[in-house]
Amino acid sequence: MRPPYIACLTAPESLASSFPLCSQAGMGTRLPRHLVDYARFELDVGVRCARCDRLAVFDPADVLKHFTAKRWPTTIPLTPEPFRCRCGSREVRTVAVPVVLRPQPLPAPRLLLTPIYTQEPRR
Repeated sequence: MRPPYIACLTAPESLASSFPLCSQAGMGTRLPRHLVDYARFELDVGVRCARCDRLAVFDPADVLKHFTAKRWPTTIPLTPEPFRCRCGSREVRTVAVPVVLRPQPLPAPRLLLTPIYTQEPRR
């Protein structure tokens, strides 16, 4: 049994299971309808694998930037096609994870920058 604070927001029948999440975060019975709402509701984007049950958690701002750049819909439920588990499975679903569950301290962000393009040196 999964803890009540990780509620799947992928189907209407999961609405009842998301009420503990809403009441714990102090947000009443409203649910996020768009990826932009995740910050207001203090939620992270989780991706749970159906095969190995691994949970990967992403910052909603990063997911929003990526989805917007690819022109994918950012409404809830999020499309799971862009995600793949480390075990190789594409059988994943997106879940809402409260920000309060983040480990402290968070791992340091990668400091490497990736160039958007490079030019050959002039001769």
